[in-house]
Amino acid sequence: MPQLETPRCLIANLPEIEYSVSNSSFICGRTGYLIEATLLSHGYTVLIKATTAEKRPRLKVEAANYRHLRNLQGQIIPTYLGIFNPRVSYWYHGQRMGQMMILSYSGRRLQFVLNDENRDFFHQEREKALDVFRSHGVVHRDSDWRNMLWDDRGCRLMVIGLEDLGTVKAPSRP
Repeated sequence: MPQLETPRCLIANLPEIEYSVSNSSFICGRTGYLIEATLLSHGYTVLIKATTAEKRPRLKVEAANYRHLRNLQGQIIPTYLGIFNPRVSYWYHGQRMGQMMILSYSGRRLQFVLNDENRDFFHQEREKALDVFRSHGVVHRDSDWRNMLWDDRGCRLMVIGLEDLGTVKAPSRP
């Protein structure tokens, strides 16, 4: 495979790229499965959200939400890199994955970091992140810990699971 020089080239070639999956960061959600993977040709670690054909519309909504919040990408949400249909069939828990979204690697599952000593800190970090969402006109309607990752490199909380966002309602005028 030729050397890919830009993220745009990477996105254009997603269906052709081979990757290795790490089972240690497997997360099952409402829309699909979030899997840590390494792109073998480049050594990049990314997150792949895989879903069934029936749940493709939800994945497309989530992709649209990532694009809408592009200012927040890489800061409190992962960078959205694109959606592709895998050229090889992948099966997770007896279900065939018909579409995959690729995101920048954004940290470890919070359940591996959260403990009694740091719980207050992470509650504050989650509230700060949700305030940023509200300041951008949206509400994350599924802000449970399973949708939070801890980025050790950036020392920050990253929010995932953007398939269920609501709109902040403007205050009514008297």
